Amino acid sequence: MAITRDQVLEVLKEVNDPELHRSVVELDMVKDIQIEGEHVTVTINLTVMGCPLKSKFERDVEAAVKKVPGVAKVTTLFGAMTPEEKAAVAAKVRGGDGGAPHASSAQKTMELAAKTTILGIASGKGGVGKSTSTVNLAMALKKLGYSVGIIDADIYGFSIPRMMGNMSRPEQLDDQMILPVWAHGIPFISAGSLVAEDQAIIWRGPMLGKMIENFLTNVQWGKLDYLLIDLPPGTGDVAL
Repeated sequence: MAITRDQVLEVLKEVNDPELHRSVVELDMVKDIQIEGEHVTVTINLTVMGCPLKSKFERDVEAAVKKVPGVAKVTTLFGAMTPEEKAAVAAKVRGGDGGAPHASSAQKTMELAAKTTILGIASGKGGVGKSTSTVNLAMALKKLGYSVGIIDADIYGFSIPRMMGNMSRPEQLDDQMILPVWAHGIPFISAGSLVAEDQAIIWRGPMLGKMIENFLTNVQWGKLDYLLIDLPPGTGDVAL
């Protein structure tokens, strides 16, 4: 029996975008399916071409498509979404996340806190190892099988991107949805992911608060068991 496109699409419903936690079929990420005998080639449109989780996509697509009787070989190709396609994906994710599409920041934060254990790593003094403890704790939790993310709330003295070994900028799907940066299977966000290391940040309390609010509510964290917050030293605006 010949392999059909509908058969391939059906099994691809099992493949989720690892960042958005939605089926690639539901998010219209399957750009093309080519069938040549026992060989199936699937083209997936990524939100960003340099997606760090591309290898996971390849493994998941191959495992799913090989469930179709008669498939002997699977090739996964990748394309990149247009800004319009990214905006459409963001709208779908917001509409299907179980919360109100236009929920306030406070509501979004409460929803996050209801499903995720949030841990703040704090100290009244700088230079005592808060960031190091945060990264080591995140790696330990990851090794234990938990899903964990990191917010670098030390806006002036960020160090998480350098410690995690990824200085990339996050991908923004639209004006309300940001994809975190990934390293070692852990998503994180930091002011250091948004500005150059040698760029000074001169912000007062309200702007600092807005940045932390954006990190909590606009970053697409997905389903986390733990969210670690690396706080700046002292008891200033960010901690409050």
